[in-house]
Amino acid sequence: MNRATGLALIGVSLFLLVVPLTVGKPGLPAGLKADESAYYSMALSLARDFDLRFELRDADRLFEEFHFRPTRNLIVLSDDGWQTAYYGKPYVYSLFAAPFARLFGANGMVFFNMLLTLGMVWLGTSWLSRHNEPAIAAMFSAGFFLLSAGFSYVFWLQPEVFNMFCATLALFLGLRAETTSTAGWQRVLAMAGSGAALALAVYNKPMAAALALPVVAPLLWPRFAPKRPGKHLASFGAGFGVCFLATCGLCWSLTGHPLAYLGQGVERRGVDICEPGIDPLAPLATARAALTETATRTGTQTGTETGTGAGTGAGRGTDG
Repeated sequence: MNRATGLALIGVSLFLLVVPLTVGKPGLPAGLKADESAYYSMALSLARDFDLRFELRDADRLFEEFHFRPTRNLIVLSDDGWQTAYYGKPYVYSLFAAPFARLFGANGMVFFNMLLTLGMVWLGTSWLSRHNEPAIAAMFSAGFFLLSAGFSYVFWLQPEVFNMFCATLALFLGLRAETTSTAGWQRVLAMAGSGAALALAVYNKPMAAALALPVVAPLLWPRFAPKRPGKHLASFGAGFGVCFLATCGLCWSLTGHPLAYLGQGVERRGVDICEPGIDPLAPLATARAALTETATRTGTQTGTETGTGAGTGAGRGTDG
């Protein structure tokens, strides 16, 4: 990449990174939409409390920046009758965004999304520069990532941009390792990094596993395979497996479950948070306690009636 192209990309990058930090909160929209509440609250919980439990203080934090409107349908889960609740969404995006959320709040998460988007622009420029002039490569890469519908997700506090970046990085590292004449150990590390990046995307969206095909298929095709394809496949698989298991392990240590969508005896609910100081989980815990008490009473009455009927039958048999 020549100096002029590099300076142009740096200038555009700095400008776009400053923009999210200048937006006042609350702004437009005045509240959190879709699943933003879960990811935003998770990031603050990880940054300030270092956990994934959803408590009253987490609910109150939502009003620090978004105090004009209630928060609707924040997804939580519990496995103990709502005595303890955890966030019911994958935590990986919020984990990486947590430092930025701690510093700049919601704007910090938009800043993080913009940083990832610009990272994709730089990766695309590097890839296209192999066979094109640097200026043309930069222009096409910027156009692809900044003028597409995907750019709108920069301003959503959700993991779409994070997933796009992980997929882009996985393809960049994996395909570059197969098409460049770098040292053997560099190829091995690149393939391991490709698998690790893809694992993060798969943890959020399992269908992203299909993106392994463009990386793995050339290794299985004799015409395109390197001299030792087994080493590259093993590196990719090891990177994927270690990263995925580590991500599941951290979730297990924080919530008792490897995935937000899996777990025996887990209940998932969407809660509404209308004002600070009121625990949104209290109605769920009360309802669960009442349901448990009703079930217990019903079981006791059924057992008593069964026992009485059996005793009566035995008495009649004796009288006969």
